Amino acid sequence: MLLADAQPAQRSANAEAVNHVGMAAKLLEALPATPGRQKMTFASMMALAFNLSTVKGIAASEVGDDYVRANELCDKEASSVEYCDVLIGLRVHHAVRGDVPKSLDYAEILSRTAAETNIPELICQGLVAEGIENYSSDDRVQESGRRRYLHRLREWTEGFPGSH
Repeated sequence: MLLADAQPAQRSANAEAVNHVGMAAKLLEALPATPGRQKMTFASMMALAFNLSTVKGIAASEVGDDYVRANELCDKEASSVEYCDVLIGLRVHHAVRGDVPKSLDYAEILSRTAAETNIPELICQGLVAEGIENYSSDDRVQESGRRRYLHRLREWTEGFPGSH
């Protein structure tokens, strides 16, 4: 009984979060354009995308719009970890919508960007995303994309114990 009540309550909390974060985003628009406002707007777009994906589903067009806006606001040089979060959202959004070419584009950017972070979890996530997109796209992706992916995967795993 308690578990049955938890899911609607969580959805309600996410819907409430969407309302609050949406209001905050509108208020931010009224502030002068500064790096601080850009960071807060970026954070609000990511929060909106996350909570909207819970309420409406990751394929909802509003979710994609929020990730696109976050991508525009993200300081890609200062925080490649935040950029990876945006790329993950965009990749999954397009994959669920069935837009394999766009999803593959984001997976490849994610894989390259994650490699620059030297954070194993992000590198692995980038490689997995690229592999999923390359191998689930049938004829739409050339064999060279698969070879490129396998080459990057081999390079990354060479240093692991027992990989030789």
